[in-house]
Amino acid sequence: MLCHLLNCLGQPDFCCHVPTVCYNSIMSDSNSMPYQLTTAQCSDLIDRYVELCIDSMDHKDMYSFVSQTLTEDFSNLSEDELLTEIEYSFDKEVLDELVGSVTTVTYGIEPGESLSFPVHQKSAAQDS
Repeated sequence: MLCHLLNCLGQPDFCCHVPTVCYNSIMSDSNSMPYQLTTAQCSDLIDRYVELCIDSMDHKDMYSFVSQTLTEDFSNLSEDELLTEIEYSFDKEVLDELVGSVTTVTYGIEPGESLSFPVHQKSAAQDS
């Protein structure tokens, strides 16, 4: 997933195909000989690679990566799970505000546009 997102961010140079699950051997690109890594070594390799990927990102790339990752994660939740996630991560007030912001219909006009309403004269019945 990291490699795919880095490609999307225009940083394909930092992508290799290290599996997310450690296998006992990772193929070397230089001579096609397998590296014999222990699980701990593979875990350390992943940690160092992640650090390299993060160090290579500027704030804009990092924000984009985090935004894409969270959007993907939250999109996989059911509606109930999403609402619970928001409430527990923040609070009920934030949940209500966010839900209100997506369920409230607002109308706007473009710059330079105006609204006009007809003006009615009062009738004799309204004066009394």
